[in-house]
Amino acid sequence: MPQDRFGATNIDKNNTTNLIVNKTEEFKQLLNNKYGEEIATGLFKEGELQTDLIKKTNEVDQEKVKKHLIRLRHQFNLNFNVDERPWAFDFPGWTGRLDFDKQRVKKYMIIGLEPHIAEFDFQITYGLSDSTPIDNVKRFSIEPSKNDFIQCKNDSSVIWTNLFKNFSNDNSFSTVIEKEDKKSLDEFLNQFYITDLCHFAPQGKANTISKIQDWAGVRSIVANQFLKKEIELINPEVVITQGGIAFDKLSEIIEVKDIQGFNIAVGKQNNSIKYGINGKTKILSIPHIGSLMTNRTFWIKNLQEVKSKLKTKGILSDT
Repeated sequence: MPQDRFGATNIDKNNTTNLIVNKTEEFKQLLNNKYGEEIATGLFKEGELQTDLIKKTNEVDQEKVKKHLIRLRHQFNLNFNVDERPWAFDFPGWTGRLDFDKQRVKKYMIIGLEPHIAEFDFQITYGLSDSTPIDNVKRFSIEPSKNDFIQCKNDSSVIWTNLFKNFSNDNSFSTVIEKEDKKSLDEFLNQFYITDLCHFAPQGKANTISKIQDWAGVRSIVANQFLKKEIELINPEVVITQGGIAFDKLSEIIEVKDIQGFNIAVGKQNNSIKYGINGKTKILSIPHIGSLMTNRTFWIKNLQEVKSKLKTKGILSDT
């Protein structure tokens, strides 16, 4: 059979259609296994996110979450008590439609550790959907300063604002700064898919997970079960991990070759940027880009240096 330029065997159109259908069904099944069918089918329809189901925490939704967590706990022998506290799910985020007809369903895939959710039983990760639910929180705050930066006001905007500064090409950045063109921001967001090593956590502030014995072990087991298949189905050009812990765990799940890196010092602390490759996918670890604290202590001062070095090393391109 003929091969394409990557050396893969070409498949006839009927088989290709079947392959696309199979990938869509595989993704649906992945979501059902992670979140439970009742939640997953409510939030994912025809390749798109449906956010109408998301409401402030309530007894009905909490029961759905706990019911599936009990299944996961038994299935994977997870060591925590579901009934001691309320829990929350982080559903993967994207804009537009997931098109499994494409070789790369999304260009970028972002992986964090686990969610920090205080007011919902389940939510879309960092509000990345076509309609940001509840109070219409902005994804971006476009306020050009003397440094031509887009300023961040809250956790919902800081991750996408900083990613835009890092990964947009110079023409898009200039268009947004000069014309406040939100269409360019929407087009930029459509390149991303965001998920977690572990898609659930106890409700509350970030330190709430410290109350769970061996939370790192729980997070590791969950990542082992779901993350590899999620990456295979989305097949991104670049995987971006938020911090070294996520990068190191990912390196256990998939083979990451040619790992290199550099440090950027902020005061007495060295912040590590690491990168490697898995097949045709680039793997990149950067300091937490979705945190207001890290934004103040690292990204505001060092974003341009990070972007310049990643371009020099071929991790980022201006296309």
